[in-house]
Amino acid sequence: MNDHFQQLADSLPAMVWICRPDGQADSFNRMWYERTGQTPEEAAGWGWVEALHPDDRNGVWTDWEKAVSGPGNYENKLRYRMTDGTYCWHLVRAQPMFDEDGQVTHWFGISTDIDATHVSQEGSEALTKAVVESAVDAIITIDQRGTIQSFNPAAVRLFGYDAAEAIGRNVKELMPEPYHSQHDRYVHNYVTTGERKIIGIGREVIGRRKDGSTFPMELAVSELEIAGQRIFSGIVRDISDRKRLESELRGHTEVLECLARGDSLESVLTTLVTFAERARPGTLGCVMLLDRESGTLRHGATVGLDDAYSKAIDGVAIGSSVGSCGTAAFTGQRVVVDDIQTSELWEDYRDLATRANLRACWSEPIVSSTGDVLGAFAMYCREPCVPEESDLTFATHCANLAGLAIERVQVDLAQRRMVAIVESTDAAVISNSLDNTIETWNRGAEQIYGYSADEAIGQPISILIPEDRREEFQELQGRLQRGEQIDQFETVRVAKDGRRIDVSLTISAIRSPEATTIGYSIIARDVTQRKQTEAALQESQRQLATLVSNLPGAAYRCLNDKDWPTEFISDGCRNLSGYPAEDIMAGSPEWFDLIVPEDREALWDQIQSALVKKQPYQVVYRIRHRDGQPRWMWDHGRGVWDAEGNLLALEGLITDMTELQIAREQLVQSERLATIGQMHTAIAHESRNALQRIQVGVEMLEFEIPEGTEASRDLQKIANAKDALHHLLEELRNYAAPIQLERSPRKLSSVWRSAWTQIDSAHADRDAEVIEQMDGIDPVCDIDAFRMEQVFRNLYENALAAGSDPVRIHIECSTGGFDGAPGVCVSVRDNGPGLSEEQKSRAFEAFFTTKSKGTGLGMAIAKRIIDAHSGTIAAGNCDEGGGAEFRIMLPLEGTDP
Repeated sequence: MNDHFQQLADSLPAMVWICRPDGQADSFNRMWYERTGQTPEEAAGWGWVEALHPDDRNGVWTDWEKAVSGPGNYENKLRYRMTDGTYCWHLVRAQPMFDEDGQVTHWFGISTDIDATHVSQEGSEALTKAVVESAVDAIITIDQRGTIQSFNPAAVRLFGYDAAEAIGRNVKELMPEPYHSQHDRYVHNYVTTGERKIIGIGREVIGRRKDGSTFPMELAVSELEIAGQRIFSGIVRDISDRKRLESELRGHTEVLECLARGDSLESVLTTLVTFAERARPGTLGCVMLLDRESGTLRHGATVGLDDAYSKAIDGVAIGSSVGSCGTAAFTGQRVVVDDIQTSELWEDYRDLATRANLRACWSEPIVSSTGDVLGAFAMYCREPCVPEESDLTFATHCANLAGLAIERVQVDLAQRRMVAIVESTDAAVISNSLDNTIETWNRGAEQIYGYSADEAIGQPISILIPEDRREEFQELQGRLQRGEQIDQFETVRVAKDGRRIDVSLTISAIRSPEATTIGYSIIARDVTQRKQTEAALQESQRQLATLVSNLPGAAYRCLNDKDWPTEFISDGCRNLSGYPAEDIMAGSPEWFDLIVPEDREALWDQIQSALVKKQPYQVVYRIRHRDGQPRWMWDHGRGVWDAEGNLLALEGLITDMTELQIAREQLVQSERLATIGQMHTAIAHESRNALQRIQVGVEMLEFEIPEGTEASRDLQKIANAKDALHHLLEELRNYAAPIQLERSPRKLSSVWRSAWTQIDSAHADRDAEVIEQMDGIDPVCDIDAFRMEQVFRNLYENALAAGSDPVRIHIECSTGGFDGAPGVCVSVRDNGPGLSEEQKSRAFEAFFTTKSKGTGLGMAIAKRIIDAHSGTIAAGNCDEGGGAEFRIMLPLEGTDP
């Protein structure tokens, strides 16, 4: 029994069975098993005979053989053993079922319990009626003229006629053409000839409802004889759902076959739409694909939809109110519009739909296996309509098929791209099994290792591993088994010809859909050339580093900015500036910060002038060393331009030319001294005579000119001018002439005190004071007292000239080491404004002065005197108070406590 017939049989209150002509049973209904107690296995075949009363078995076989030889309808009364072991009488009726050739294929039988004496004939008829009335299939009886005699409720529901309407009509009213016109002839031929066409044979035919609609149905017709009159009974089952499912299954199969053949996406989707329109007559299918980058829907496939409409919606942006497809793709939810003319979702597209004669549309989003929206599948109708649940389910199935097709094409495209990449790459791409057998081998592997694919595939991966790397390979295997990925691991492999090759390996697990490791993917890049290049580059860099480190200065690269940001400077900068290269490149400090402010503008102008002409530059400037001393730099470099002529940086070499500059200055100074000496020698005698005559004249006039008169004051001016000229000549003589010291042990304190007394006239009317801080010592040095007094006088006079009252000159004295021997340090500081950077750097330079009057030789002479004593003198500022400070270091002769 098929499922539907089994359900019908199970619903009957009698034992129903089907057997073969030889008596072997094929199936029973539920009532048989419940009443006899047999299981399906026990009753099948000849097993049902065990339920017969032993006394009835021979008679049953005799009557059955007669019926089968006829063949004709079978009827008999017999006893069956019930579950409780008792036997009950049953009326057994059976009817043969024929195939198209008129051969009996099966017998259909019903065994009715007649054991109860109270069951009358009327009761039996009521039971039969109840069975017919409750049947889920339509049961119709007709006479030999085709007139309907009975019409059960299932037939009413199926055909749409009331029983009263149907009874008395010719059954051909339930058939469409051509069956309608041919049916009476079929019945007449059978009655007159006995030739079976459908009676006793189940077949699929077309039925027609009262409203004229047609449907496929399964029809089984049997013949009965009641009171000498032929009656034909038909059981009708609506198989529309089964046919629709079969059609959908065929459509699904067509789409899947397209996918299996590797057809294009357009072809697959067109097949899907064609199938959808065939399965749902009166609808128009459409597939739209989502372009993620633009957020628009693009044409996927249509068949019956208007071309102008399809082109118009191609490229529409998705949104929350963009028809059915645009909204479904935007929300990821099904959208059903039963009337486009009234839907808010279609407000902007209503006229377009009207021109295409579209009135309803339901759309299902096409979703990938990962939940991403890929597009939308839509079904249109030309009349307003509400889709049934089966229609929506069908649309979902179609959307799923479309998603499968799109993903398959995407995967196929990705695989094709991957294959193309693998085959075109210079890298070796290899896969091997868990037992390390090579399974795939690309062209890159052939180029690197020398083995062809035929030679390599099936071989162990160990053919590529040198003996001295086997242990390393085992370690890599262990890491892979622990779930690690090997990324850019550099090692050595061996080629077919025995060459050792430097390679970079990336190894990862190949996993099954169940996430089980089934092998490993190996990507190997030949880095032999890179290794050689790196070695050559390292050697070149070593040579360059050696060259740069031995340069007499510092090589650099900086940006052309007024702050001169340094990108690179060699280690020689430590000797130049006292700062390591790392600090300069880190901007702590910038090279610019070391440049003496007075030189910065000129330096910038000179370099920019050279860059404009794209010429090399050579510039000289000063920096402030980390120890505070100025250094002279010679910078020669050039600009670096790119191919478009854009200036990228400045590159050059900086060397220290401080000693050269000092030598130059000393040379100039020597030349000046020689010139002064020659000049002084030439004019000394004449100038001395002239000054003497002026002195004699002044002294004579002093006797003649009364004091306090205007003439007396003019005479004093002449005397002062004569003294100034005499002082200048003496300074020139002292500076130009060699210093000859007349040394003797003297206390330094007596020298600076004497010097202060000698300039008494300069500070007599001022608030000026010398403050001594001896710390309990009074050092004795082997010095020329007269020359040292000259040094202190210059320091006092400068302090008085620089500061305003009150002037406080502090003298501190301490002992310590000096050039590895005992020495004394004398600090002379004032409370004046202090020295500028330029004054500190040029304090002992001949002819340099900041005073409105003066020769600029005083401190130069002082330095010569200190140098002659094998000492040093340095200019600076006080840590506290800000005044100028001069520190004199002299060898120590002895101390006097």
